[in-house]
Amino acid sequence: GSLSAAEEAVGQLNGLVVGGSKILVTINNDDDLQARKQTIGELVLNNVLNDDDFEDEDCLNESMEDIKNLALKYGRIRNVDAAVSGEHKGRVTVSYLDGLEVARRAAQELNGMLVGGIAISASVSSSASDGGYDGA
Repeated sequence: GSLSAAEEAVGQLNGLVVGGSKILVTINNDDDLQARKQTIGELVLNNVLNDDDFEDEDCLNESMEDIKNLALKYGRIRNVDAAVSGEHKGRVTVSYLDGLEVARRAAQELNGMLVGGIAISASVSSSASDGGYDGA
């Protein structure tokens, strides 16, 4: 049946390295997905990218990989996005699959951390769970 095909796909894809990152593949039913969507926590980082990152795509990719590796210490990541232009240029958003508490712990530990001699700003956006923004 289709479940065995899905299990076979998980076996073949889980742990595969794509673009330098190991991917995690699991089987979820719709109930799991709905529950997880409600508990995604978003970490917002500012002052973590510099001019080199905006001018050189390789620098940006390297910085994003470093940020992802740092963020992984706190929990499983859904995705990491960076604004490279516009009003929020330099803002990096890390979405955690493990919920708001993981994002809060990461923000608490990362806020004020020196990266390249500059203190980064880390806060939590709870927009994924309640439609509001938690922090300034």
